[in-house]
Amino acid sequence: IEGDRFDAPFFNISKREASFMDPQLRILIETSWQALEDAGYSGTKSLHKVAVYVGVGINSYLTRNLAMGHFQPHSEEEYLAFLLNDKDYVATRVAYHLNLKGPAVAVHTACSTSLVAVIEAIKTLQSGQADMAIAGAAAITLNHQQGGRPRLKR
Repeated sequence: IEGDRFDAPFFNISKREASFMDPQLRILIETSWQALEDAGYSGTKSLHKVAVYVGVGINSYLTRNLAMGHFQPHSEEEYLAFLLNDKDYVATRVAYHLNLKGPAVAVHTACSTSLVAVIEAIKTLQSGQADMAIAGAAAITLNHQQGGRPRLKR
């Protein structure tokens, strides 16, 4: 997943910010927008509360790409990289970039993240806390060898 394939300006995200952003978050933002569009949601004109329940897999982007000399330690860029790659912020980032005004909860349960996200979204809809909900997860693994387990350097 390359930063130049993500339509950052469409989501009011700078190219610089997009280049630091976890590709899993980029995918969540894009697919959430597509889901809302498919559902007929008109973001800027809507008064509906839209909940976000999402999670991501293990983030290898920060350690395998960004930490390899792309920013100075203890710098603004390092701080930005950590914020844009922390799994705990994925739901609030999706809600922020799509201007959604409902609960935004990051869900992390290992292999059942998507299922738990859907269950929690249903509970939120049933309780009336939101009118619509986005639920799911993204998992992208980078720089692994083709066809097998990644090699460990010793």
